[in-house]
Amino acid sequence: MNGTNHDEGRLFVSVASPSGKPISPVLYWGGAGLTVGLVNTSRALARYPYRRYGTPALAFATLFTDAVFSCTALRVNQALSKHVPVYAFEFNDPQAATLLKSPGDLPRLGSHHSSSLAYAFQAPVIGLSDPALFTPAQRQLSDAFSGAWMAFVKTGAPASTWNRFATAQGNVQVFTPTGVQTSLNFAKDHQCEYWLPLNLQ
Repeated sequence: MNGTNHDEGRLFVSVASPSGKPISPVLYWGGAGLTVGLVNTSRALARYPYRRYGTPALAFATLFTDAVFSCTALRVNQALSKHVPVYAFEFNDPQAATLLKSPGDLPRLGSHHSSSLAYAFQAPVIGLSDPALFTPAQRQLSDAFSGAWMAFVKTGAPASTWNRFATAQGNVQVFTPTGVQTSLNFAKDHQCEYWLPLNLQ
């Protein structure tokens, strides 16, 4: 099993602005440059204009998610699936239970980096989350997500209905509070047609 969270980069907004002040356009441009490299900055910013996202913080978080986490995971899926069975997933709870405070220039932290841990282990993660905060729908999501990991550990397959990752399809199993379903749009949703050829290190 290999996967990511839908909003990984939102956790790092507070790292980009430790003072808690809203991220300015200039700071966003600088952060994007550090993430993707100077030669790629202008094209990356054109793909993630902050006015489209409402705030520079959300634009940076989305760019960081796609470039550093989502499309990197897709590259790993493509490489490993040539040799071993791969089960690709995305954890996507738009209002994931968390003990962390969302920066003011983000709508919420969403499925930020590490937010899926409490769902997978069904136990408190100190400073991050606690299953006691789960809604009934989140409890069902946790049962499905944790169950998939347990089945994978025991049998090597997370579920009989979960197809192995195939590069041609780009199939990713998406875990949400409303259910679990296969998506064929993961690469498109995270603009991987742009990020993969860059081969960022």
